[in-house]
Amino acid sequence: SHYRLFPKALGQLISKYSLRELHLSFTQGFWRTRYWGPPFLQAPSGAELWVWFQDTVTEFSSQLWTLKEGAEVAPGQ
Repeated sequence: SHYRLFPKALGQLISKYSLRELHLSFTQGFWRTRYWGPPFLQAPSGAELWVWFQDTVTEFSSQLWTLKEGAEVAPGQ
């Protein structure tokens, strides 16, 4: 297992929901462009999650993606 290098909670989400790609960002405050240069990717304040499913996923339910569901597989829950 590679969970020493990769968060197990994200691995479980990817496996459970047949995800092909997952983008997760957490931001706080504002980016100081003058000091740090332009940001690599634009992201809103707070948390943002984007996912792409495997081609074999033919059915999607918004019930899969509730805050409660995400919290159930998050570490420390």
